[in-house]
Amino acid sequence: MPARTKKQREDLIGRFALDLSQRCHAEYKSALKHCDGNFQTFKRKLSHTVDAIILCYQSKHCICKRNSFVCKGIEDPWINKSIYLPKTFKLNLTLKQQSELRKCINYRLGPKELERTKLGTNTQKSECVNRIIRRSLPRSNTFSKNFQGRANSAVSSANHGPGESVMALCLSVGAPVTAGSKVHTHLQQEQKIYENHKQYKKLAKYMKNRKQKAKAKFDLYSKNQEKKGHFSTLKQPDSNRNGSSKGLKVKDVKRTYLRLKKTTQKKVNCIPRSVQLVAANNELPENFETTVLLRPKQDSSFLDCKSMTAENIIRAEQDTYRLVHLQKSSEMWNESFRQHLSKRPTCKGNLQWNTHKEEQRGFVWRATLNCDNCNFISKKYKLYKEVQTTKKGPKPAAINYGMQVGLSQVSMGSSGLRKILLSGNIPAPSTKGMQNSANKVNEKIEIQNVADMADIRTELKTINKMRGHPESHIDVEGDGCYNNPLYSGIGKTPFQPATQSCYVVVENMTDKKASNQSCHKK
Repeated sequence: MPARTKKQREDLIGRFALDLSQRCHAEYKSALKHCDGNFQTFKRKLSHTVDAIILCYQSKHCICKRNSFVCKGIEDPWINKSIYLPKTFKLNLTLKQQSELRKCINYRLGPKELERTKLGTNTQKSECVNRIIRRSLPRSNTFSKNFQGRANSAVSSANHGPGESVMALCLSVGAPVTAGSKVHTHLQQEQKIYENHKQYKKLAKYMKNRKQKAKAKFDLYSKNQEKKGHFSTLKQPDSNRNGSSKGLKVKDVKRTYLRLKKTTQKKVNCIPRSVQLVAANNELPENFETTVLLRPKQDSSFLDCKSMTAENIIRAEQDTYRLVHLQKSSEMWNESFRQHLSKRPTCKGNLQWNTHKEEQRGFVWRATLNCDNCNFISKKYKLYKEVQTTKKGPKPAAINYGMQVGLSQVSMGSSGLRKILLSGNIPAPSTKGMQNSANKVNEKIEIQNVADMADIRTELKTINKMRGHPESHIDVEGDGCYNNPLYSGIGKTPFQPATQSCYVVVENMTDKKASNQSCHKK
């Protein structure tokens, strides 16, 4: 390797390995496109490409134009396009080293390897879907009750995009998004951004910019390594090495008495009630004081609701937020105004929320109004739309099901959403109620996604029929993802150490791919 020091040589070897891998893949893709699917021609041409690659790294471009698909010779050599290697890179190889390099290249472009990969399949689509699934099933959380529903929801998002998937799943659980509303518009915008981002990442301009950024990072790293200096650490001053304090005179110092709160005293509980100082020279500093902690006071950080009056509780509830349906809320206020006017025509009071008699239904409420002057109280109104079911009992609110559809496609759980609502001064539903809604919604999501995947298989069979291929012959790729790192089970179990696993099978007949930035190495 053309390097001056051992460190530079090791770094250059690593970069050369990355560049060689990228070069082989680029030759493979360009040859596959050039031969237009003719495998015999493809295989024959790549057998000569191996020799061209070896000579190209030695700055011998005599056969590059004829046998290479990505190097155009001296006019446009591959080294100018390389991300990892400098433009002056050149190898001086012996015959033995050329033989070793040929073996490395044949791991990708050899006859046996070309025979194995002649269909051009890989696991890139599966890796993209696995990362989308990790968004709904992060390793930091274990969704033991909703694993299947969340996995199906993630697959639906990968198949249709974030906007269309949410609208389809909300419709399937009985909580449709209102067409023409702001919510519908925002979901359409999110879907459009998703589609535009996929198209943008396929452009040659995007590919070129990504390579330039990566090359700039490697160049910057090389410059920093050259300028890297040696940093000295500050030494701590030596402590008293004379040994123990045996035989030293101990004196009491001036005390300051302090009374803390309980929570504060727990943090400083290591401080004794009487602190005595021992100096190395048997003398104490002048005017030295120490602290004596007295019995702690009662904490007043949190308000004691038991000591609050009913009027104060009502006033506190009036200062919070609620999730309401606009049309239902308007109907409640207008009807209550008319009833109050007919029953108390001379009353000059104002109607207000009766928080004492409201009932929470998950994220929404059954509310009443009362007059602050007379004893008028309206009937209870449902400020939400209901999901029509065939079971007896109260109908569930549509928003409770819709929220669970959104939660199934993000890494957040019920406790995380509760924290967000409470931080916004919004009363949050109980964890048990949210879990019950999630159990019902995830069953419907699974049914919807299974039917949707059946439609995709039918569509692929139709595509095969139009291409003149057997209907049941579908090229697929598969890969699995696990809830725990596999290395965590080394020496503990011969089986997979994961508590949950999901195996993905993705069709490889069409050019449809999921847009996932984490699949790229910048």
